[in-house]
Parts: sequence; structure tokens; C-alpha cells
Amino acid sequence: MFDKLNLDGVSFGPSQVWKNVRLVPLIREKCTSDLRLTKIDYDQEYSQVYLNDQTSYESYIPFGLIASWGTENEVRFNQQALVNSKKKKSAFDHHFRLVGKVDKNKVRILPFHMAMEAFLSTAFKRPEVRKKEFTNEFNRFGLQYRSEFGWKSEWLEYVNASLGVFEILENQCGMMIFISDSLASCFLLPNHSDYRYLHYTLLMDCYSELMWHYSCADYDVQKLSFSMDEDRVRDVKTLRKEFDLAMSELESLDKKLASGLLDRDLFIQKIYKLGKNELSRFRTDFFEGRDEDHIGEIISDSSGVVQYLKTYRLGIDQLKRGKFLQRLEEKDWDISSAARADGLQRGQWLRAFVKAGLGDILNANTLSELRD
Repeated sequence: MFDKLNLDGVSFGPSQVWKNVRLVPLIREKCTSDLRLTKIDYDQEYSQVYLNDQTSYESYIPFGLIASWGTENEVRFNQQALVNSKKKKSAFDHHFRLVGKVDKNKVRILPFHMAMEAFLSTAFKRPEVRKKEFTNEFNRFGLQYRSEFGWKSEWLEYVNASLGVFEILENQCGMMIFISDSLASCFLLPNHSDYRYLHYTLLMDCYSELMWHYSCADYDVQKLSFSMDEDRVRDVKTLRKEFDLAMSELESLDKKLASGLLDRDLFIQKIYKLGKNELSRFRTDFFEGRDEDHIGEIISDSSGVVQYLKTYRLGIDQLKRGKFLQRLEEKDWDISSAARADGLQRGQWLRAFVKAGLGDILNANTLSELRD
């Protein structure tokens, strides 16, 4: 299904800037009390995850999130019980399923990984009818292995510094992170207290190669400015009115910077029911012709309002691979049909496919077309 993010009840606070990083706080005046999130630390930063379809993958997973729901008292008890528990030591962390039941009204989530796993698994299934352009192995087993690389937050020079020194505002429940004024990620929680506790987990995030390149730019983002009509300020009441208009103007500018996510139709896949809330993963439409694309996961309430949000901006090469594999699957693995759908000649499409790092599933005869 396609839909847009529903961020009703969330406002944008004034952005804070440092070098090429802009942080935009997300504010909730009213928080829910029947959904809470906390974290559980893992012994090893890298873990192996076993999925329901008998496949597995290895990834950087320094912590998990525990989502609890129910009445306010039940949620508070669940949170305290988790804080008081001790983690089990192991030489290597193993996780079964991306969402695992911990207890009644409590599940463990591997943040960001539900969305990335869906992206990685695009077109993993083999063609139903053998296709002569592909290798025997691919025709028999499908795409058996894919990998993507991310850059830790600590490798992006000014991101860590900004997150470490900028203040957390009153009623802040989340953060949008822009690098060179391009949206890199968004993190939103249902409760102020949860955000204060989990704010520092942003230091453990990963970013695409594109964001790493943007972080290397010798570029200072500009502070967003606003104007107030002093002639209309006569007393405290009119001052407040002018101030609110100015804050609304700033919020509109921040939302414009984030339009590549907020204004997009999203393909949303429901994953797990959490009481009256629902856990889903999403991606933007790769073929919409925009300059940016995002994947992510959300928990929304019964009205569709987003309570939890975690996003990842895809890099250029990641997006190319996703588009190629999705197009092939749509066209029943017919290369000529896929090329026509993308407005390219077959040879042009094949060259771009190989350049994107997917040439190993093509057989020798198909690859020889590029030498003719």
C-alpha cells in the first residue's frame, strides 16, 4: 500500500547548525503513555540474524529496541523490569527474527534492520521460468548473496560533534539530521523520556556513502533566519503573535528541506501488531524520479499517526541496485522489457547493470554483448 507519513501532533523546533550539519528537533506537546521504547545493549557490535525464510545475514547491530504497550502502569513495570535485568554474555550475538517476542505486550526490534533487510531481499527469488541471459546458479537458486556498506556516525566528522554538544529541548521526542542540507535520517519516539534516554543511540547510527561524501564537504550550512515586523509589536500579546508567525516560517523552511521524505508516497509493509499500534517498514517509490530515496520503519497508532520512526537515506549506488532488481522482477526477468521500461537500449541497460555491481548474475554470453 502507498501512503504518506502522518506526523500529526509533531512540530519542528528551531534548527541548530554546526559546520555542514543541521539538527532539527521534533517536538510533541502531548505524548502517548501506552507505548514506550527502551534499548537493550548487545555484547558484540556485529551480529548474525536468522530470518523466517531460512536465510540469515550479518550486520552491525550494537543494540536493540524493546517496545512495550498496554496501560500506563503495565508499560512502566515492563520498562523498569528491563532496566533492572542483566544482559547475557556471549562471544557472538545471534538474533532470531527481526522482531522477537520478549514477553506479554513486549517485543524486541532490531532498529533500521527491518527496512534494510527488505531492501536487501529485493529480487532474491529466482525466475519462475529459466532465463537464458542469467547464470545457471542464478536460475536455480536466485540471488543468494547481497551486501551493502554503511559508514558509522563516528566516521562523519561533524555529526558526532553536533549530537554531543547541542541541547535537547523541552518536549523533544526526535531529531532530523541533515548533512549539507540533505536529509540523512529521522528518529522519532512516542515519549519525551524515551527520547532523552535513547538520544545518544544516534551516535551509533550508520549512513550511506553519499552522506559520508556530503559530510566531507567544506561547506557551512546557513542558519535559517526570520523577520518580525516591529511596527506591529505593541505589547506582549502582539509580540507573542509575531514570534509564533516567525517560528511557523522557520518550521516551513525545515519541512521544505525534508520534503524528499515528508511529501512522498511510501510503499508500506505491515510487520507486527502491537496492541492498537502497528509496526511497519517502508520505502519511497524508487521510480518517482526524485533525487533522494529513503527506507525506514514506523510504529503507527490506530489513527495512522506515527509514534516511532527510523529512516535511512539510500546512497546513489544502493538506489541503482534496488531499481535494477525491482525492475527485473516486475518484468519477469526479461532484460529487453526492463530496458524499454527504463527508456534505454538493451546494451545501455546492461552496461549500467554491470556498472552497478550486479554483473555476476549474468552469464558469459550476455556479458559478451557488451564487447560487441
